[in-house]
Amino acid sequence: MAAYAERDALQKKLDAALELAGFRGAMIDDLLKGDKIEAVSQPYKLPDGYVLVPQQMLLSTDAMESLCFHCGDGGFAFGDFTDGLLWVGEIENDDGTKTYGLNITTAEYPDEGSANISEFAAQLRADATKGGSDDKR
Repeated sequence: MAAYAERDALQKKLDAALELAGFRGAMIDDLLKGDKIEAVSQPYKLPDGYVLVPQQMLLSTDAMESLCFHCGDGGFAFGDFTDGLLWVGEIENDDGTKTYGLNITTAEYPDEGSANISEFAAQLRADATKGGSDDKR
């Protein structure tokens, strides 16, 4: 009897993990036998307004200076603090190249330009166009 309860508990955990991974309807016995499990036909799509970003981003000294330039530094070199708007998307640099990543702009004057704070890898750029928002400012 305990073996069945243990198996049912394990099946529930497996079902939850497979659901997250994009598989449905797999049974433990199927996995142990090596039977083929079919993937869910629709891949996960990020909701509008959301994009895939790295779990961790290093803000270099140049990035920190950009933050201060756009949003102040408390009155030292760049003036009082102001609200800033962080956004993910593509910006065009002064040399005409484009950079996709985390960007900063002054919230009060967003049309006056943005600066890239953290560039994202090419894979993230490709993934961002597959689902969710495709914000370009």
